[in-house]
Amino acid sequence: MSRTATLFCLFGFAAFLVAQTPQQQYPNQNQNQPIQQQDRTGQGQHQQMSQDQKFLMAAINGGNYEVQSSRMALTRSQDPNVKKIAQQMIDDHMKANQELMQIMQNKRIPMPPSQQLDPIHSAMMQKLSMEQGKDFDDCFMEQQALAHVAAVMCFTKESKKGEDNEIKQFASKTLPKLKEHKEVVMNACNNFLESGTYESMKHGIKDNKDRE
Repeated sequence: MSRTATLFCLFGFAAFLVAQTPQQQYPNQNQNQPIQQQDRTGQGQHQQMSQDQKFLMAAINGGNYEVQSSRMALTRSQDPNVKKIAQQMIDDHMKANQELMQIMQNKRIPMPPSQQLDPIHSAMMQKLSMEQGKDFDDCFMEQQALAHVAAVMCFTKESKKGEDNEIKQFASKTLPKLKEHKEVVMNACNNFLESGTYESMKHGIKDNKDRE
């Protein structure tokens, strides 16, 4: 599969990831949390709050992935620009993760272990770990593009449709930083293209910008 085809697949996965329910991401996760109290019909608040629960699981999982993959980039990459982006992701996502974990603790919502990722992000980490040199940089940047498209979609949805005010405010407050990250990644990819690197990503990035 070409790099361009891989990029298209990853963007497809972004939409798929955002659509996942907590049960699909973590089949063994106990969903009977205070945030999901049900009425006697089994409907009502349970369905109204499901968006918040899905968001929390997606956000903490995506944040953990960002930190893990970027730490790998610091040790594997030889490109100073990639390392700079990786460090920025670690700093910003660790800060957001800490705030998100505090919200979850306050609401008595169990969190997955910091090293536990859902199947999609686990597969992305496995793929990244298999690459070396410029292929690693290529894969890391492709995954960063995927991760931030998915994150912007996820946080935008919560900022508009969230039911819990505290969670909704967190999404709204964090969204501008995620959009900034997305622009940083896309600009970096364009710089690599201009320098003759990641040539196969050219059409994928252009098509994505055309859709925005």
